[in-house]
Amino acid sequence: MLLREEDENIHHYFTQDVYAQSCAITAWQQLYDQIHPGHFQGELTEILFDGIQLCREYTSLALRQSCMVKPESFWLGIPATPGAVGFIGSQPIEENCLAVSAGGEEFELNTPDEYAILGMVISHDTLFQDTDMLVDQEQIFRLLSQQSALIVEPHKKAALCALVHQVLWYGCADPQRIQRGNAGKALNHHLLMALLTLLESAHPLPSQTPGRRMGYRRLVNGAREYVLDRTSEPVTVLDLCRELYVSRRTLQTAFCDVVGVGPNSWLKMIRLNAVHRELISPFSRCHNVTDAAMSWGFWHLSQFATDYQLLFNEKPSATLRLRHQPTHGGRRTTLMLNSSLALDSMVVR
Repeated sequence: MLLREEDENIHHYFTQDVYAQSCAITAWQQLYDQIHPGHFQGELTEILFDGIQLCREYTSLALRQSCMVKPESFWLGIPATPGAVGFIGSQPIEENCLAVSAGGEEFELNTPDEYAILGMVISHDTLFQDTDMLVDQEQIFRLLSQQSALIVEPHKKAALCALVHQVLWYGCADPQRIQRGNAGKALNHHLLMALLTLLESAHPLPSQTPGRRMGYRRLVNGAREYVLDRTSEPVTVLDLCRELYVSRRTLQTAFCDVVGVGPNSWLKMIRLNAVHRELISPFSRCHNVTDAAMSWGFWHLSQFATDYQLLFNEKPSATLRLRHQPTHGGRRTTLMLNSSLALDSMVVR
């Protein structure tokens, strides 16, 4: 379980675009939507071991993220911004919580402005090999497979966070320090023991009475799923009302309560992000701004251009020009100890 070559496994990215940020992390399948208007800035520090992926991600603006990690693994997300609350699905990720997801299953994160999160992807083999004498493996597997958020003991969480921060710092500052055989083995064991110590006392969030706000959040999540399943056509408020069996007023109240904007504004934001990806992605079949805008239901092109610039702080034509620049994700990205290679055993984006 040693690090491979330095240039393949230690990455530090600074991004200026939400699409570039979503492409930065190795071997994840994910889609980011920028929710709040402004100029996006992000940072990712990542180290890849055999069986363990560690990262710290910072994003300056609120995002909606659809994510999935490789099968036969678990993702654990540790909030690293005091006082800030994100959500995994409808579950809040508060300071004393740990977000989790089984590999091969899509999960949704909603994160606020100025948010940082520590992440660990660990394979089943790494987590459970030779640990049957340390923990109840069946209980740990069931806990990580069936829950989206866990309550953890603060001092154990702090210990794991401190260790992950140290590994990331030393990995970027002095990669050779953690590549040596004995040091690498000890480091892997320290990470595994800190994680198991945290998990052995973790427990699910208490069952909550489905109050009005939780009902609204489930309604909004249902709307998101419906929209994401129909990315080839624009979804309207009428479509959502029919699909979710709710009135326009209920839908309006739910979105204003949970998202802070009405469903029309939210749908427009989703479509603007889709156009943004069409314009900047080298894999897009849309070759000009008009094609991209029309394919996502924008027929009033001057209004579209105004709305686009308000959200992304640049004209759509400027985004399109970035597609052909030889930079990471079609956007200027500063890469330190950089590599675009993915782990052989992981699902490549």
